[in-house]
Amino acid sequence: MKLLRLNDAWAAAQQLRSPDSWRQLGSAALQQLNVELAIGAFRQAGDASMVMSLEGLKGIEDRNLLAGHVLVMLEKDYTEAQVGIGT
Repeated sequence: MKLLRLNDAWAAAQQLRSPDSWRQLGSAALQQLNVELAIGAFRQAGDASMVMSLEGLKGIEDRNLLAGHVLVMLEKDYTEAQVGIGT
């Protein structure tokens, strides 16, 4: 995941069958603003609330707005997220 080879990480998570590995993959996908892959990973992890939240982000085309929403979801730092949205 650190090498941003998310497709390889998907295959590894399938082999591991661990919810934690799916959550890590979902977080890595979100850091790359890959919402579709993140939805799939969190769905495999059984995290329905995260899947529902991410479904609402699928239609956002503005990368800065998307990045702000993702930052709030990952970090829970609302001040930093507001700065991210504004830039």
